[in-house]
This record gives sequence, structure tokens and C-alpha cells, in this order.
Amino acid sequence: MQGNPEGLTHHALVRHGEAVLPDVPRDFAGLRAYLEARPDMEGVVWHHPDGRMVKLKRKDFFGGRR
Repeated sequence: MQGNPEGLTHHALVRHGEAVLPDVPRDFAGLRAYLEARPDMEGVVWHHPDGRMVKLKRKDFFGGRR
């Protein structure tokens, strides 16, 4: 789906918030390095207690390249 950015061999639906990533850095250089080291990740979503969410995608740093 959506070009299969994760390279999965089957369809899968992962609910936002299902996978908790406690080691994700929050600074620009740290986030870039984190995503660069994980080419299988599409991005990271942060959830605020009031329901707001924000998503940072690989392509925000690297364009379409993996």
C-alpha cells in the first residue's frame, strides 16, 4: 500500500501508538540520524495527551531516497 515504503511481503495495519519508541531523539540532527539508521521506518508520530498528533516522515529529511 502507498508504494510499500516498508518493503513488507504482506499487508499489515499498524495502529498509531501501537509501537512505543522511547529512544527517539527530539533534536534535528538526532532525528535525522535515527531515521537514517532505520531505512524501513516511514517516520515517527508523537501523541499529545490532549489528542493532538504530529508526524515526521523520512521524506522530510531525505526526499524520496531510502
